[in-house]
Amino acid sequence: MLVIEELMEEIDAALRSERYRPGAWQRLVTEVRKLPVIERLELEERISALGNRLHQRHGFPQMGFPLAFAVEIGMCVCGLAVLLGGTDSLIVAIAGLGLLLLSMQPLVKVVVGLLIGVRYAYAYLWYIEPRFKMQYGSYLTVASFGRVLLHLAGSLGTPMALLLGFVCLRDDFAELSLICWELFWLMLLVQIIAFVAEWVGFTKVGSFRLSLLTSPATAAMELKLLLTGPQE
Repeated sequence: MLVIEELMEEIDAALRSERYRPGAWQRLVTEVRKLPVIERLELEERISALGNRLHQRHGFPQMGFPLAFAVEIGMCVCGLAVLLGGTDSLIVAIAGLGLLLLSMQPLVKVVVGLLIGVRYAYAYLWYIEPRFKMQYGSYLTVASFGRVLLHLAGSLGTPMALLLGFVCLRDDFAELSLICWELFWLMLLVQIIAFVAEWVGFTKVGSFRLSLLTSPATAAMELKLLLTGPQE
């Protein structure tokens, strides 16, 4: 616990002086993962608060979690209504598909996260992709298998949306349906490649960690920890 306290103080001081450099947070997470769950629970709020401050230094546009979650549900419902209800307009069909593609992946992942005990601080726009910021302390208190399940669920949303587009649009918009079908397989391939790459040790794309870019890579990382680390 002494090492953890020192790392938390180091990160806090670096954030206050705006001199934080990558590395300390990962060391902190590694040390916290070694603790029994009961001790992680004692640190949950402090870890979450520190993680939020660390994330907010990037300056991504934010929205409160309840409102963002409601917006995502609304987008998903509208997208489903267009695809399942049918439309004569190609533009409306594309808009419905777009709403589904934007909302289904984060929505599926957040719902699974809430069910297994993960809590969320806010939503943010990661360039053009809407994401939800976990309260990281709550994430670390979830059992290893739950963390793997969370990220596997996050891998399903976009392929599911494309598959729905293929099925629902093939009668009225055959070409758009075919595009959905091709993108569905392409997305599956990308997901598999990301999982395998992380599994065999290719953990970065340029300066970005692969596990930050895509859920399958994070699932692979958590699965490796589950199989090789101490059992929780």
